[in-house]
Amino acid sequence: MFSRNFSHRNLLGAFALFCGVSLIAAALFFGPSVEAQSTTIPLGTYTGLLPSQVQIGSGTQPASWFSLTLMDGGKFEISMGGMIINKGTFAISQNQVGFTGARCGASETFQWNLQGNKLTFTSVSVQTNKVCSGVLPFITFFRTDQQDSLWKLMGPEGGEIKSLFSYNNKLFAGGARGAGIFVSLDNGQTWKPARGNSVGGSPIYGFAAFNGVLYAGASGGVILVSRDEGETWELQEPSSSPPPNFQATDFTVHNGKLYAAVPPQYIYRLTDNPYVWESAGITGLTSFRINALASLGNSLFAGSNDRGVFLSTDNGNTWASANNGIATAQILTMLVNGTMVYAAAPNEVYVSDNNGQSWKPVGNGLAASFPGTTVTITKLLASGGKLYGASNIGIIVNQGGNWAPLFWGSPVYGFNTLVTHGGQLFAGAYFDGVSRSSDGGATWSQTNKGLTGRSIWGVLRSGGRLYIGSGDGSSIAGDGAFISTNEGQSWTRTNLPPTSVSRFLEFNGKVYAGTGVGLYVTSDQGQSWTPLKTGLPSGALDLDLVGPALYALNPGGGPYRGLYKSTDGGQNWSAINNGLTTQQVVSIAGIGDKLFAGTADKGVFRSDDQGQSWTQASTGLPGGPVFALASSGNTLLATVWGQAIYRSDDNGANWTMAAGGFQHWSAFTLFANNGLVFASGGNNQGVLRTTDRGQNWAMMNQGMDFKWAYRFAATGPTLYATGPAGVYVSNVLINPQTTTSAASYSVSAITEKAIVAAFGPTLATGTAGAATVPLPTSLAGTSVKVRDSNGVERLAPLFYASPDQINYQIPAGTATGPATITIVNNNGIGAMGTVDVKTIAPSIFSADAKGSGPAAAVDAITSAAAPFNATQANGQPNIISVFGTGLGADATDVDGNINDNVTARLDGNVVQLQYAGRSPGLVGLNQFNVILPAGITSGPHTLTITRGGVTSNTTTLVIR
Repeated sequence: MFSRNFSHRNLLGAFALFCGVSLIAAALFFGPSVEAQSTTIPLGTYTGLLPSQVQIGSGTQPASWFSLTLMDGGKFEISMGGMIINKGTFAISQNQVGFTGARCGASETFQWNLQGNKLTFTSVSVQTNKVCSGVLPFITFFRTDQQDSLWKLMGPEGGEIKSLFSYNNKLFAGGARGAGIFVSLDNGQTWKPARGNSVGGSPIYGFAAFNGVLYAGASGGVILVSRDEGETWELQEPSSSPPPNFQATDFTVHNGKLYAAVPPQYIYRLTDNPYVWESAGITGLTSFRINALASLGNSLFAGSNDRGVFLSTDNGNTWASANNGIATAQILTMLVNGTMVYAAAPNEVYVSDNNGQSWKPVGNGLAASFPGTTVTITKLLASGGKLYGASNIGIIVNQGGNWAPLFWGSPVYGFNTLVTHGGQLFAGAYFDGVSRSSDGGATWSQTNKGLTGRSIWGVLRSGGRLYIGSGDGSSIAGDGAFISTNEGQSWTRTNLPPTSVSRFLEFNGKVYAGTGVGLYVTSDQGQSWTPLKTGLPSGALDLDLVGPALYALNPGGGPYRGLYKSTDGGQNWSAINNGLTTQQVVSIAGIGDKLFAGTADKGVFRSDDQGQSWTQASTGLPGGPVFALASSGNTLLATVWGQAIYRSDDNGANWTMAAGGFQHWSAFTLFANNGLVFASGGNNQGVLRTTDRGQNWAMMNQGMDFKWAYRFAATGPTLYATGPAGVYVSNVLINPQTTTSAASYSVSAITEKAIVAAFGPTLATGTAGAATVPLPTSLAGTSVKVRDSNGVERLAPLFYASPDQINYQIPAGTATGPATITIVNNNGIGAMGTVDVKTIAPSIFSADAKGSGPAAAVDAITSAAAPFNATQANGQPNIISVFGTGLGADATDVDGNINDNVTARLDGNVVQLQYAGRSPGLVGLNQFNVILPAGITSGPHTLTITRGGVTSNTTTLVIR
């Protein structure tokens, strides 16, 4: 009887004949990979996604990314979307780890388990209170800090700066729309983002320093605190009760206490605990919207939004109106300089030299200095005997008489803030970042290196040019469009009006733009733009292209004006609202000859006649704005704000929640590209990608600092995403990398331990084959990471690497179900893709490496190649050794004969198998010893292998 332990030399020689470059025979000697058992938790960052609202501190947070970072010295931090919400110390003892919160000693003990990069905690004990609870709000994390970056920020530099602050030798800038906090250590020459500074979409309104601790105010009930001079920031509790939805707009120190203006919740005061605030007194304070604070001696001043100035002389316990001489109810900012108190209102600045008993205009007054112009000052600064104001018309100055313009800034003039630092003036602009003057304001220059907070919406790559549009996407506010001809190394502003630009698209050789003041088109690569007006309403408009027609609609936020269509390249437009029971159309998509319109208040409508008439198509959709629609094949996807992503496979007749209930409630963007669909939105969940039309989604955020994308665009293998920090680029998320069985070349025949092949462009920067055992996890600078359905990521053993093909083994331990494949080369990530890992999927190698035709096989007795003798020399039926992969983990790389539950068929008829299992001494390879039936005829005979009801590809055995 034949023994399967035949000569390695003969087998390797035969195997090399049919493997060619696909596998390197010298690398096939078996070297089992063993997953080491962890005895401690490695330092680094571990991230988990919460599927629903949870208790964090004294309030709740919706589904979002939460990260646990373990650092040297036994320190930990917990972050929510980049914002630190707790930190303290941890200690590991065998299989338990204890966390102690830094705020007030809240502690919790867990049993821990680490498998691959999956870290799981089981609670043992917890001690919490309502201020310090939430040491660990969830129990499952995945190691994320070692993941390679999917995105790279391209700029442009600048962005809106809401606040500036000088502390010691550091200059801080607070951005808008989630850009966070930036710090400069060299007088504004360069900037870097501070850690833990992100607050979602909230601006940073102001800063304060108190008892060596720094504070930053934002909206949404957020105050950030830094105890290391601004290197890192963390969220602190605003009160001991559920936090109100306030904006922390201003701070002041008064009589040894730190106060914060928090409209619409009056005024807060810091307690002795540097993390906890309390409400200050409100007796006599008849306005709950306090914008500004100032302190002079025993007097505490509060500037309100609708009742002028209030004064307290008992530390804020009681208040009285102090408006003698003030004719304007709205106070925007206040300043104390020596014994003088200033209060800025729209179109006027008031000054008091008697502790607020009376006020008078500064100099000749703003109205007299700028007749016919409304001037709004949001920050006052006294320096060098001059009074400066950051205003909507630029930087202005007063030296006792008229106010005078000093610096108008960019084409979109307007400044939010001013500060002195290092003997220089710094101004934060509406859109163009920070400007600096070293001569008292006579001359200015931008200083934005590293300051990446420009909010970008529209994006398009066309004709070698990258078009981007700034602004908030829904109103007139914005600073127009920029073009780069060198992939973001430098940017040039176009002559589009300085307004919001929500979208670009290309059609018939022209580029179209939807802006805050209407639609525009260019036919000369952005050198000049022409407005499109005929038949269109005025105001902000978005646009889209479905089939051969252009559509104009509202970009969101109103005023709503219905849907418009153009069939002549935008020269003429007509309303197509018949059957639409609402004017609030905010999205559009098409499948075949059908159109779909998403609305802000009535769900989805469908048109079967190119928009001439519409009917409701919202069965199964919950209420909420449908800000985005996209089609992939015959599937229609919709984002429902405040709910989830939904999908329809019957042209909108019925809708079901996508992703098996994954509630990405803040998604408002969808983008379909070659079978892939990307989604994104707020709440720090960032970018989602589906490869199966919305049935399953995966997060794709690595490298995206602010996990929030507004728009997507693609060209070839390059994907662009815009957001609060600018425009990001990824060269891997739509790279057409495909992993198949290396034997059958089927994408559906992949199992744990199987030999597979990945195909695609730029997978490696060189060519190399494995020459050592165990198999290496890096060849030619390329590695392959397999992240399974449990979220565990493992490095794959490699057989062969080349620029267009990687052969590797699915790592031992990989769970069944969808897995993400990441190929990393010397230039970073080369490609990403997904596979569906099966328990069993037998595949047979073919002699010509095509997955069909003659099987990769040898005569088991003589090691001769095909054609094979029907009988052995002794007249007994011959035995043919056939090679394959995917028989299953229990029959690969482990000893044992499982021929009893494997079926071989020749020409559809069952034949006897002497052996089925691991090919001796070889990694990932299966071997099937087929006993030829007596009387088999000469010529080709089809061969298949079946296990567990799964049948292999069909190959042939040629009999002599």
